[in-house]
Amino acid sequence: MTSVFVDFAFTGSETGSKSNPFNTFTEALELVEAGGMITINGASSITETAETAIIDKALTLKASGGPVRIGVSNARAARGVTGAGAEGFVSPSPSD
Repeated sequence: MTSVFVDFAFTGSETGSKSNPFNTFTEALELVEAGGMITINGASSITETAETAIIDKALTLKASGGPVRIGVSNARAARGVTGAGAEGFVSPSPSD
């Protein structure tokens, strides 16, 4: 897939499309093609994830509608994950 969408709060059938986005960054990263784009919904009710990943291909990450955080330690605590963790990456969201 060249363009994949993520909404951390989405429930339902996930295909990676804008109307049926994945609800994890990991799912999107696994299926996006090299040179593709992952767009994460920053206007969702959940805009943070404790997920961490190794990005091993060229791609574009885009926050749409607001900033998103990946690898957030307080999100880890909120989901019951303990231990050391990075503070996370905050992506600025350009005007859509």
